[in-house]
Amino acid sequence: MTKENNGGGTTNWMTTYCNEPWYVTSCDFCTMISGEQFDSFVLPELLAEVDFFGNSIFHLDGVGAFRHLDRLLRIENLKGVQLVPGEGEKPIYECREEIRKIQQSKKMLQFYGKPEDVLKACEFLEPEGVHILTFTDSPDEADAFVKEVEWRFRHR
Repeated sequence: MTKENNGGGTTNWMTTYCNEPWYVTSCDFCTMISGEQFDSFVLPELLAEVDFFGNSIFHLDGVGAFRHLDRLLRIENLKGVQLVPGEGEKPIYECREEIRKIQQSKKMLQFYGKPEDVLKACEFLEPEGVHILTFTDSPDEADAFVKEVEWRFRHR
C-alpha cells in the first residue's frame, strides 16, 4: 500500500472528503484499559498509522476513553480528535473540558449531535478547526441551522 494521491482525494466511514490521503484511527477497546496499557499496546501502532497517513483524526469513543485524551493530544502528527461521548452518555455540550483541551492543542475537533445540542456547544466553542455533523429534516431547516450557528459565533 502506498499513500500517493494519484490525482484524487480520499474519504472513509466518516464521509468526509480530503484532497490528500487521510484516515480515522481508532481503538474502541481503549475505554477498558489504563493509560499504561494504552502506552504499551495502542500507542506504537497508533503512531505508525498517524505517520503513514500524514492526515489522521482519532475516533475517541466513549467517556471511558476520554482518560486517554491528553496522550492523544501529545501526538504531534495527529491532526484531530473526533469526540464521541457514547450512546446514553452526556451530550456533547457537557464535554466542555475535553473540547477546551482539544481546541487549545490546536488540533481539529469533530463531533456530532442533535441540532439543539450543537447550538448549546456553540456557546463556548471556538469556530476555528471545528467540524460539526448534525441532521435536520429538510434543506430549509439545514439552512436555518447554519445561519443560527454563524450568528452565535459572531455574537458572543
